[in-house]
Amino acid sequence: KDLKDITKHYCTKPATRFWVAVRAVGESGTEEVVGCVGLDAWSGKPPGEEQEGKWYELKRMSVSANGRRQGVATKLHQELVSHARRHGLTGLVLTTSSLQPEARALYEKLGWDIGKVEGAPLPGLSQAFQFIEFYLRL
Repeated sequence: KDLKDITKHYCTKPATRFWVAVRAVGESGTEEVVGCVGLDAWSGKPPGEEQEGKWYELKRMSVSANGRRQGVATKLHQELVSHARRHGLTGLVLTTSSLQPEARALYEKLGWDIGKVEGAPLPGLSQAFQFIEFYLRL
């Protein structure tokens, strides 16, 4: 739903944004998209928080195979966090899954704390599928 109209969804509400990382390919100056990330309003509050605060959600973090292991995700994350701080946000939340160990490792390396973990066994998987919520207090 949000990707059908990125401008309408991510660029009309206070503090929401969507970033796209591009890099030049060859000498022609052609650019290719190597990553993206969005920041969206979030209506929840992390466990243990007494007040709602201004928590926003990191969404759609994705880096292409050509952009991995080159700092693209870290740069996108740094820009998103800087933007969030400039807008006085309290913190950030994101959700990933147990099927994305590289993403989990990245978020932990970037200082995110594991919060709520929910899941259930799924047929055909050797382990339970889990949704993992991470929090980053700003």
